[in-house]
Amino acid sequence: MNPFSTLSTWLLPESSPPAPVQAGLSRITELIDAPIRTGKGFERKLKGPVEHALAYCDELVSALPPTLAVDRSTFSSDPQVHALFGSADDIETMLGRSRALGRFLDQPDTFGLDHFCALLATRRREKQIIGSSQNGSEVLSDVVQRMLYFSDHTLTLFAADPDLANAQLRAAAFDSLVRSFAVHVASVRAEQGDLHRSRELEKTRMLASRSHMPATWFESHTRHLAELDSRLRSNAEALLPDALVETLAEFLADPGQALRLEHFSLDVDRRGTIARADLTPAGEVSRLAFAELVSRDRRKHVVLPVSIRREDALLALARLRDERANMVLI
Repeated sequence: MNPFSTLSTWLLPESSPPAPVQAGLSRITELIDAPIRTGKGFERKLKGPVEHALAYCDELVSALPPTLAVDRSTFSSDPQVHALFGSADDIETMLGRSRALGRFLDQPDTFGLDHFCALLATRRREKQIIGSSQNGSEVLSDVVQRMLYFSDHTLTLFAADPDLANAQLRAAAFDSLVRSFAVHVASVRAEQGDLHRSRELEKTRMLASRSHMPATWFESHTRHLAELDSRLRSNAEALLPDALVETLAEFLADPGQALRLEHFSLDVDRRGTIARADLTPAGEVSRLAFAELVSRDRRKHVVLPVSIRREDALLALARLRDERANMVLI
């Protein structure tokens, strides 16, 4: 190998990251309320982890369930839609209460749409009931059963077509990762403030008690003061730009700790009863597959892309406006 060619390679400036990675780096500086960009090797150390996190977000979006058409007709014909909503009216209520949906449909470029895309997020719930079932030909009463239902339906990330919807989903997933880290930074900063206050309080207590407390008391409180000083130094070091760059690089290298999908399936009848393996289903049962998005705080939301008719959404929004107006008049 020619040593001069090797030396010239070393001296060449590093190539700029690809455009998506560059956009990810810019997004980090926008969402994290700390001077992280001034950290040593900000771009060099983070471009690999950012690229890895973006690829992970692509996989996350690809693993979402197929787009589901949601309206009154599919509530009757599609077991998945039937399981997600208590009644067809609940679909209209969800649409009418969404202020973000109203703002989306007010945009001129949506006027010609027949359908639009969105992400539906909802919470899975189960409750126990006592009902009847059967074991073979024998009808059983007072059987403990589990009922599946969903609550807190929310629509977000509206888009005119599936491609734009997927792009928004990927961007939102990456933002969620960065915001998780931003929450960590904010918590360390808040702890730092608490430690400062605790230190000042401890010093005041020691000064006020120096004339009448025994030596053992001062020894104990001196140790506590030293512990507070140690934690203050540790937190201060963790908030330095260089340390934030290192910590963020490690965090983005393992994005599954903050955001992941968990898939599950259930055999459910039209009433929402979850089938039991030891009993013969009383009616027709459908196997329903769902994906739950798990965030860093361990909260879970069932998420799925949906397609909605613009006409249905406009009618729902108008109906709810009329109801609110009538309530004001009354």
